[in-house]
Amino acid sequence: MPRRNLILLIALLAAALTQIHAYEKPKLAVVIVVDQMRSDYLTREKTLLTGGFKRLLDNGFQFTEAYHEHAVTETGVGHATIATGCYPSHHGIVGNEWWDKTKSCWVYCVEDSGRSITKRPGTAGRSPNNLLRPVFGDWLRQSSPQSKVFAVTGKDRSSILMTGFEGQAYWYYPDDGTFVTSMYYRAVYPPWVDSFNNERPVEDYFVGIWDRLLPRDKYLGPDSVVAEFDGRRTAFPHDFAPGPNDEPKKYYEEIRYTPFFDQLILRFARDLVINEQLGADSVVDLLMIGCSAGDYIGHRYGPSSHEIQDHYLRLDGYLGSFFVFLDSTVGVNQYVVAFTGDHGVAPLPEELAERGIDAGRINSDTLEAAIRRIGAAVAAEIKCSTNVVVAVGDGVILNCDGAKTAGYDEPLLRRTVGERIKRLSFVADAFARDDLASGGDDAHPFINLYRNNYFAVRSPDIMLRFREYWIISNEPHGTSHGTPYDYDRHVPLIFYGNGIKPGIDTLKAATVDIAPTMSELIGIAPPATNDGKSLLPRLK
Repeated sequence: MPRRNLILLIALLAAALTQIHAYEKPKLAVVIVVDQMRSDYLTREKTLLTGGFKRLLDNGFQFTEAYHEHAVTETGVGHATIATGCYPSHHGIVGNEWWDKTKSCWVYCVEDSGRSITKRPGTAGRSPNNLLRPVFGDWLRQSSPQSKVFAVTGKDRSSILMTGFEGQAYWYYPDDGTFVTSMYYRAVYPPWVDSFNNERPVEDYFVGIWDRLLPRDKYLGPDSVVAEFDGRRTAFPHDFAPGPNDEPKKYYEEIRYTPFFDQLILRFARDLVINEQLGADSVVDLLMIGCSAGDYIGHRYGPSSHEIQDHYLRLDGYLGSFFVFLDSTVGVNQYVVAFTGDHGVAPLPEELAERGIDAGRINSDTLEAAIRRIGAAVAAEIKCSTNVVVAVGDGVILNCDGAKTAGYDEPLLRRTVGERIKRLSFVADAFARDDLASGGDDAHPFINLYRNNYFAVRSPDIMLRFREYWIISNEPHGTSHGTPYDYDRHVPLIFYGNGIKPGIDTLKAATVDIAPTMSELIGIAPPATNDGKSLLPRLK
């Protein structure tokens, strides 16, 4: 969507926003998204929690059955859904990347060649221009232009897709261990950001080792599992002290695989609150925080590892300190928090297989080769001069023009290739775009999740559902996410703070409901074009 059209859309939505008074307005709204946090992590660790998680569980309102209602459970998709209150079919972020048929290449969800990282000319450009709907912060800024909107996370896509168009986005830059933004948002860093980066707080975390926070008997299951990490460095303690001959960049990248990464993000968030004076007056401000370490650690060690357990025990403490900071800086009961996850994660398939559960790991190159063989066979049968399979990612992109030249229509091509792909032992379903573009409910238990993820210009010709507990990865160890199964879609959802009474709701809720709920909590009505609905009536 051209930027001028998007600005017009934001303005039209702003005109429809009206003030509501269900609660007294807080001074600050905070959205915390933990990357790769499954809902069961809160209950599994509950007896050991003493900090921020305990505060949320004891004093917040929890929706225990909160889900992402889209099929491709990836970071970009999840953050855009949380921030816009819309499904990917409407906000357009259908994956972390997608195939651009006009350019015949993969497109990263926040790439923008014209907007390099600020003060780093020649770096890969980043902006929200691929996002097709305004986000929660945009609604706020259009309703209240004096409101300040910021995001800080460990990844560019999570920060940018939560910030949207009207706020300011910062994220961690692993090339040099600093926090950065792009020229889309600003050409010069505020002095406090330069000061933070010049003080090199990233260096504080590589002076020793990462060991367990608590005694060994507080952790569930075995510490060392062969399917973790690289099959060798699988047990505590983990030594991250730099060697004399190591390049600094190695450690700026490696810190992301430790809990200390989230502590660093929250340190930056504190400085942001102080220096940008968030929540300092009667105008509502918005701060969005993405705790990203859990995704890196989870991919490497899996959801049952001692490492991921230790990460969440430490994050409990980091968030507890951050809430105490907000109490003293913004004021007790002067802020409201929405807490959730952008997606979950699959168990290590090798662990499941040892217990007799049907699970496995498929190399992504092997998958692509198998699908290309199918494409070549179909091409030979219909006398098409080129392989009908162009690319393979979250789905399959087809050479429909070549097939039409050979006298084979597009729907028939998609059905033919899809049916053959379904014969692969690890594939459960292949949804052609013809099935996804049609409206209405369907008896199939997954098709609506795929429809919610389907955006014609960016989605593949065939979307794939792999068998449950089977992961697609080029890595021989670790695990992944991205499926429509509960372990990838079921996330925590808690609202806490100003005007919210403790409680539990066990009925289903969706992550598209977060932005409409938060907008009403800070006194603005959500746009009627949202897919999500406010949960405010259920919070009473």
